[in-house]
Amino acid sequence: NWTYELGTKNTFGNFRFNANVFMVKWSNQQIPAADPGNPAVLPIVITLNLGNSTSKGVEFEGAWAATEHLTLNGAAYYGDATYDQGTFHLNFARTPAICDNVVCPRNGEISGNDTPRAPQVMGTVGAEWTAPLAWGTGLSYSLRGDLTYQSKAYADEMNLAWVPARTLANASFGVSAERYDVQLWIKNLLDEEYAGVASIQQPNVKYDSTLGERRTVGLTARVKF
Repeated sequence: NWTYELGTKNTFGNFRFNANVFMVKWSNQQIPAADPGNPAVLPIVITLNLGNSTSKGVEFEGAWAATEHLTLNGAAYYGDATYDQGTFHLNFARTPAICDNVVCPRNGEISGNDTPRAPQVMGTVGAEWTAPLAWGTGLSYSLRGDLTYQSKAYADEMNLAWVPARTLANASFGVSAERYDVQLWIKNLLDEEYAGVASIQQPNVKYDSTLGERRTVGLTARVKF
């Protein structure tokens, strides 16, 4: 593949802003596919060259030290990854036929479809408060919260199934000194139930999905030597 990227990194006093635009041209992608020379209900899976795709988009990232103790940060991504014209997927064009020219084309054409597991929009916003603890202990503490968003992502090249969009919240509280720090963190703070990933399994054309982690609480300790 050929990757082209143009970016900028900037610091303006207590504000940081980075951005970039990109385009990726991918030729002759390799994928596991049903052997077109083995017309069986459960065909042999081999590696084939699927075709070409183009991915292009923009990314932004920034942070602002609003006060001595408060820092705000955010990041955003928009991408459009699609298959080029004349791209066919033989998993959907095999014998016996699994497409009916209504739900999906029998010739397996996926031109213009989104590539799987590639959400178009992702973003995150966060805030962190840090300050020294009182009483001259030499300790400081931090309190952080984040929201992350991901738009839906297709599970297959034919775009027949997808993982829905999701928004998750995370939080953490930490205490640190010169040589050590301890952090209590919570992932998926609101205990959202969501599909993490989904994929199409060969050779029986079955969709599998895996649920994402529910609310998870942990404690991390670090020591510097």
